[in-house]
Amino acid sequence: MGFVPFFIKKVATFEPLKDIPTFYTIHNGAYNSRYPWTRRALLPEFDINLRQQLDWDGAIDSVATAMRFADHINSVSPTYLEEMKVGLPPLQFMSEEEPDRFSGILNGIDNDVWDPKTDKLLTHHYKDSWDDFKQKNKEEILHGLYRIDDVPLISFIGRFAHQKGADLLVPAIEMILTKFGFVNFFILGSGDNFIEQKVQELRDKFPERVACYIGYNEALAHKVYAASDFLVMPSRFEPCGLNQMFAMRYGTLPIARMTGGLVDTVVDFDNNGVGVAFQYDSVGDLALALSRALYLNKDRERYIAVREEATKQDYSWTNSAKQYALIYNELIQKK
Repeated sequence: MGFVPFFIKKVATFEPLKDIPTFYTIHNGAYNSRYPWTRRALLPEFDINLRQQLDWDGAIDSVATAMRFADHINSVSPTYLEEMKVGLPPLQFMSEEEPDRFSGILNGIDNDVWDPKTDKLLTHHYKDSWDDFKQKNKEEILHGLYRIDDVPLISFIGRFAHQKGADLLVPAIEMILTKFGFVNFFILGSGDNFIEQKVQELRDKFPERVACYIGYNEALAHKVYAASDFLVMPSRFEPCGLNQMFAMRYGTLPIARMTGGLVDTVVDFDNNGVGVAFQYDSVGDLALALSRALYLNKDRERYIAVREEATKQDYSWTNSAKQYALIYNELIQKK
């Protein structure tokens, strides 16, 4: 898709579209956007003198091309836009030259789908008590298998991948269970086979404290969000992240590493925020964050106040759409 702005502006075949502005969003800068020049034949015919406009460091680079020719370049969170400048030299160079041509807009969620009062995938809906909502949903997903005994439930939902910091989960959880014990964990996800094996071994070692589901299960994910007191997101990088938005909607506080869109949405409770934030992608820092969450949970008055503030956050597409519409209208007016 990164070549489209170039096609519209420089390739004769697409000349009828030349008055249409182009808006390019980078969802994840880690994905490869470079191709060898031996693939040149796959592109439409263009003036060979424009070859350098598609090149970055000796390869065809679709992201660099988009940055040169798109009318506006966007990322899915303000902080991720800044972080990408380190790994994407074209972004750093061009954003410094034309800062007004770049923006970071958070992704949004569908508040109708993710509504604890009406969610069709839940058996127990929120009525007038978050504690009651949590307890009933905990009993459903933990009933008959694990001790609930009025302890907090911390969950992970996502891919078992290096990006998500999933390899940090098992050793950090083992440290917490060995030290504290008074906490339950639910891990839902799949991916790296080694991590899958370690998660199941952790479940077998602590059968009364760790539940896991290896695979993808949308209905179960909704139930886990509803049942959990905390959702852990130890991501090494996170362009935006949606899980923390789903979690807060369901009265679940995120435990999130300070990266990408997590920085823009999860402020630490000690800074009047709505979750637990930690800095380093290490087992020790994750374990410390989990410990802080447990101590917060024991201070019920403070925990309830933080949870109440979290449920007031609005990350619906309505807000993000307004920001997109503003830029779209500006681009149209310029044309």
